[in-house]
Amino acid sequence: EDINNQEIAFSLLKCLIDKRVVVPEIYDIVKKTSSMILQSNSEVIRSISGYIYVNLLIYYPISPILLRKRILFLVNNLKYEFEEGRKSVMETIKIIFDRFPQQILDNHAELFFLPLTAQLVNDTSAPCRETVAVLLKCYFNSISINIAENSIKFLIYWLKEKEKPLLIRASLQTILIVIESIASNVVERFLIEIIPNIFAVIKEPKLIEKWEMLYASILLLEKIFIAFPSTMLIKTIQDWLFELNHLIYHNHNWICACSIRICGLYFGLIKNKTISSIEKDHWLTYENQLWFLLYTFIKYLTRERIDQSFAEQLVKNIIFIIMTISNHPNLISQQNQIKNSKKLFIKSKLNLIDFGIIPQPTDIIQWLIDEIAILAKNLEVIIQENTLKMIAALITRLPQSILEPYYAKILKSICRIIYLSKQASSVLAKNIAQQIFELLKSKFKAEKFTELTNNIVGKLHGKRKQRS
Repeated sequence: EDINNQEIAFSLLKCLIDKRVVVPEIYDIVKKTSSMILQSNSEVIRSISGYIYVNLLIYYPISPILLRKRILFLVNNLKYEFEEGRKSVMETIKIIFDRFPQQILDNHAELFFLPLTAQLVNDTSAPCRETVAVLLKCYFNSISINIAENSIKFLIYWLKEKEKPLLIRASLQTILIVIESIASNVVERFLIEIIPNIFAVIKEPKLIEKWEMLYASILLLEKIFIAFPSTMLIKTIQDWLFELNHLIYHNHNWICACSIRICGLYFGLIKNKTISSIEKDHWLTYENQLWFLLYTFIKYLTRERIDQSFAEQLVKNIIFIIMTISNHPNLISQQNQIKNSKKLFIKSKLNLIDFGIIPQPTDIIQWLIDEIAILAKNLEVIIQENTLKMIAALITRLPQSILEPYYAKILKSICRIIYLSKQASSVLAKNIAQQIFELLKSKFKAEKFTELTNNIVGKLHGKRKQRS
C-alpha cells in the first residue's frame, strides 16, 4: 500500500479521535492501530498509531478488564522481535505515563514495573535500553509514593537473589534510576538496606566474574554517595570502602575510573576536616594507605589515551593527598607504629617499589616532583595539561618551605615547554606554563631568577644541539 496515502488516512483518523467521535466502528480501529504500532514501515504511522491507541483508552468508555488487556498488549510487546517495533511500543507506553491519571497507573503498576526492569538488562539494543531507562524514570515520577515504595522493596529483595544474577543487575540499574527520579527523603529511608546489599554483591566472587555486574554495583554506590554524601562518613561504610580499594587497580577502565571518582567524593567530603578529628582507625590512617593511593594515581596519569575527566579526577585526588601529608606530616610516621593494621589488597602491575617501607613526607614530596618532571615532558595533550594544572595548584597551596628546594627542578620543566620552540605542547599547556613561570618568578629575587632561568635555558638548548 502507498505509505503517503496511509499517513493521510491515519492523520484523518487521529483528528476523528481528537474530536471524540463515537460510532461503533471506532472500537474496531484499536485492532488495526495496535498492529500498526509494531509492523508499519513508516515511523510517522507507528507514532500516530500509538497516539490513537492511547487516546482510545483515555477518552472512550472501556471496561477494567479490557483496559488491562490493552495495557498487557503493549508490555508484552516490549520483547517484540524487531527494534523499531519495540521502540514504538516504548513511545506509546511513555504517552500512557504522561497522560494517564495517577490512580489508574497505581492500579496497573505491576503490569509495567516487572517487564520494564527485565527489559532494562535483556534488550539487545542500546538505544532501546536507554529508552527503557527513560520509561522507568517516567514510571516512578507518575505513580504514588506508596506504590513507589513497594517497587523499591521488590528491588531490595532482588538484590539478595544471589542465584539470579540478571535479577540483581536489573535491581542495581533500576535503583540508580530511582535515585534520579524519587524525592531524596523517600529513597534515604531505604539506604540502610540498599547499601549493605550492594557491598554483598561486590564481595561475591561468582557474581562479579563479569565486569558488567561489578560496574553496575560501584556505579550505583557512586550515585548514592553523590546524592547522600554523609553516608560515606558512617563507620561501617568507611570500612567497606577500604576493603574495596583494590578496585582502583581493576583492569577495566570504567571500574577503575568509577572507584577513583568515589575516592574523590570522599576526599572532597573530608577535605575541610582535620585528620585528628576523625577516628583513629579511619581507613586513611591504615598502614601505607596514602602512599599506596598517591603512587597509584600518579602512575594512572601516565596511561595512554586517558580521558580528560579521568585525568582531572586523578589530579584532584593527588592534590588532596599531598595537602593532607603536608598539613599532617605526623600521619605518615604514625602509620609505622600501627599494629595489626589492615593491608591493602593489591591486584595490579604497579608494585614497582617496596610498599613495605613507608617513606617520610619529605621523601614523598621529592618522589612526586621527580614524577611530575617526567609527566611534564609527556606530549600527550591531556597528560601534560593536567600535570601543569597540578604543578600550579601545588605551588599555590603548598607552604613555600616545603616546595622551595624543588623550585629549580620545576622551573626546568616549565622552561622546556616555554622556550623550546619545537616542543609540541598545546596552546593551553603553554599558557599554564607561562602562569607557573610567573608564579615561580614571584618566589625569587629578580637577579637570581633571571640567572637561574638563563642557565636552565642555555643547558636545554645545549642538549638540543648535541642531539641534532
